[in-house]
Amino acid sequence: MNAQEQALPSASKKRYPEIDLARGLTVFLMPAVHVTMLYGNEAVYHSWLGIAMNWIAEFPGAQLFMLLMGMTLSFSDGRDIKKTFFKALKWMLAGYLLNGCKFLVPAFAGWLPTGFYQYLSITPGFHGWLTLFLLGDILQFAALSIMITHLADKYLPGKWAILLLLVFIIICSPVVWRLQIGSGWVNELISLVTGNDPLVFFPVFPWLLYPLTGSVIGKMLRRRQLNYVWLAAAGFLLMCPGILLDHMNLIANNENLYRSFPLQTLFHAGFCFLWLSGCFVISKITSQFIFFKILSWCSAHITLIYCIQWVIIFWCIDFIPYRGLNTYDTMLYCYVLSIIVLITARAWQQILQHSNRLTPDGTNYL
Repeated sequence: MNAQEQALPSASKKRYPEIDLARGLTVFLMPAVHVTMLYGNEAVYHSWLGIAMNWIAEFPGAQLFMLLMGMTLSFSDGRDIKKTFFKALKWMLAGYLLNGCKFLVPAFAGWLPTGFYQYLSITPGFHGWLTLFLLGDILQFAALSIMITHLADKYLPGKWAILLLLVFIIICSPVVWRLQIGSGWVNELISLVTGNDPLVFFPVFPWLLYPLTGSVIGKMLRRRQLNYVWLAAAGFLLMCPGILLDHMNLIANNENLYRSFPLQTLFHAGFCFLWLSGCFVISKITSQFIFFKILSWCSAHITLIYCIQWVIIFWCIDFIPYRGLNTYDTMLYCYVLSIIVLITARAWQQILQHSNRLTPDGTNYL
């Protein structure tokens, strides 16, 4: 840690209202987004509800989570490689444990419908269930990215070296996506880096860009080398090329959110900059409101809420028709399941807190 950072107060335990607002709002809406994705029918996808939920998922969604994870990592003091490694290991194990709970329990119980297996191009049985267990999601990506971000922050000489790494990630991602090796289980591991939608949703290439960028932004904000006005301006500039070329139909439309091409990746990063800057302004006005306090709690317990909502949503698949709800019923289940998820998460948080497995403020990085 350099002298300039030492001169600043410790930020590891501080809550940042703009981060809580940006992350907490998406976490609050996250169960509704996933209910719509899993249970809404084709008409719902094209309705105002489907469009709104898809927008939340694609814009102030996972990219923003990863950017904010990088920022909060940069705010932490005294990180060492062992703590980071064990945190990464914990998230990796949690990701596969979650797969077991949300996929294998319904599969063994016979709840998963044929359409779900067809969507993943698998069949019921050992190999299909193993595929479900090994499915890569955001917790697996978070585990990999926290280690890589820590190593880059520790060993690369300054933010310009990290910037070169970001450029490498953006340019090389389309090449890395084609990387394959003959062995099936090796390809399963490689797909965590290259992606394989719908079996791996968050590949390291290009998604590593978001936590690395967040780490740089966090350090610059903390050292007062950057403010949110300049961050918003940078976000606008990053979005402009993608908007212009897309409007002129000069770039191909890649509908795969997880393997986004360079201009699309920069567009999403720029949107995150603008969204976070807007949340900084709004948080100055709303930080005393009760709803903001709910969002702050959601932000602080994102990992807990994320895991609980997937288990509850998937365990309902026996009596809620898979991709069979109309708009009204989808809205009803979004409301009911969101309340159940938040109440369950609150109760579970109290249990963990009493057993000293969670800090009173529930702070975590994902």
